[in-house]
Amino acid sequence: MYAVSAPGKVLVTGGYLVLDQQYTGFVQATSSRFVCMVLKNGNEKIDKNSVKVTSPQFIQGQWDYHWNNETKELTEDSTNESQNYYIQCTIQNTLLISSKLCANFENLLDTGIRIVIMGHNDFYSQREQLNKMNLPRNFTSIHAIPEFCSANCLIKDVNKTGLGSSAAMITALVSSLLGYFKIIDIPANEQDYEKINTKTDYSLNFLHNVAQYCHCLAQGKVGSGFDVSAAVWGSHVYRRFNPSIINDLYKLDKNELTAEKLISVLDPKLNSNWDAIVKPCHIPPGFTMRLADIATGSSTPKMVSRVNAWKKANPEEASKIWTKLSTCNNKINTLFEKLTEASHSEGDCYWSTLEVLKDYPVNQWNQHEGNENISKNVLNLLLQVYNGFLEVRSCLRILSEKTETPIEPESQTHLLDACMECPGVLMAGVPGAGGYDAIFCIIMQGKNTNENCKGIDAIEKLWQNWIESSVCPLCACQSNFGISKEDPKNYLKFIKA
Repeated sequence: MYAVSAPGKVLVTGGYLVLDQQYTGFVQATSSRFVCMVLKNGNEKIDKNSVKVTSPQFIQGQWDYHWNNETKELTEDSTNESQNYYIQCTIQNTLLISSKLCANFENLLDTGIRIVIMGHNDFYSQREQLNKMNLPRNFTSIHAIPEFCSANCLIKDVNKTGLGSSAAMITALVSSLLGYFKIIDIPANEQDYEKINTKTDYSLNFLHNVAQYCHCLAQGKVGSGFDVSAAVWGSHVYRRFNPSIINDLYKLDKNELTAEKLISVLDPKLNSNWDAIVKPCHIPPGFTMRLADIATGSSTPKMVSRVNAWKKANPEEASKIWTKLSTCNNKINTLFEKLTEASHSEGDCYWSTLEVLKDYPVNQWNQHEGNENISKNVLNLLLQVYNGFLEVRSCLRILSEKTETPIEPESQTHLLDACMECPGVLMAGVPGAGGYDAIFCIIMQGKNTNENCKGIDAIEKLWQNWIESSVCPLCACQSNFGISKEDPKNYLKFIKA
């Protein structure tokens, strides 16, 4: 057995800009993760070279395939009740690569394998589940829903929350197969991650490249890749890879797309052109992230298409907005780094500052400047973050107006402004491409995470009583590390024998 998990993501800064290699984005990984397990076929009857995939949260969540060692093809069984191109193309390409790199490939696949894929509840809207359980929409209720709860629908009909489910799923699937065939080695915890060099670690760079290729193939386009990058590396400032690196692969026909060709492009030892930049960065210590699903959905592809069309038609005006937004985004990223540094260099003074300020909204923070427990440096950095993110939001609203795209629509502005008036709230925004479907808040919590937090309580009450839109909290908070090896025994209870 081999099991891994990959996190979801929240793009805090860099929406739209991250599509362009000239700019960066800060992506925060979440505690909600996709789990993928590879098990040997446990049936007494040997089903040679079978690949049986199960996603137990969904109706008709089973897809059976067979691998042909001669043709190097994965064929779909005629008994399948539905198709899943994302899963099929990912397994096809990962097995193709593995057949070349794993000396024991045919033996490991000979008796067949089972693949189990599960996503934490936060990847899917839980409104219906809360209604069934007759529970209010608050943090306590959302944590009462059983883990890996059934979605009670076909996978194509599920309502997603925008945490990057397809990227996390594909990354976990690729990683579990490459790990099962002993091609890569995956870190098992956050401590292992701290020792990793993002530029030189072969396993994670190879995983990143294969997952990026499979995700682009499944989506039918080469996107920015920040969501796959977060699933691999965790929280970081991301600069995208050059799309030309993999573009030529999509032009090849089936006979030309050999294992050797794929490996020559995706293996970082053989292709030094991979140029994505990953700079570790995360929400400062003593802060926590909370997320909410908003009932009104948005179509991200349509929004991106509209913004890109406007940018193409108005290059000079777009350049000015992009430059200003990039400057504001970079300022936030730098301030997060400075706050993290201050948590080490100022030690107790950093934490005592948070302990004092966390119970007050930002418009009262300056009143505590003379307090002996307050670090003027930390207070100044916090105010710069708060005001700097207001600038980011202002730029996004200008972009909304210019492009006639609801990036931060009026209803979201009202909700976010209300959030930013709550105690200890440092910033609140619409993640990624924006729209109506989600918000995030970064809240000062302090050192003792077991104590009640005024900011979290205030946000919960605000969301529960908000009338203008329907707000449903998620379980997720921040989590800094990416792909992780898991103990399969922890997940066997969720699957049928």
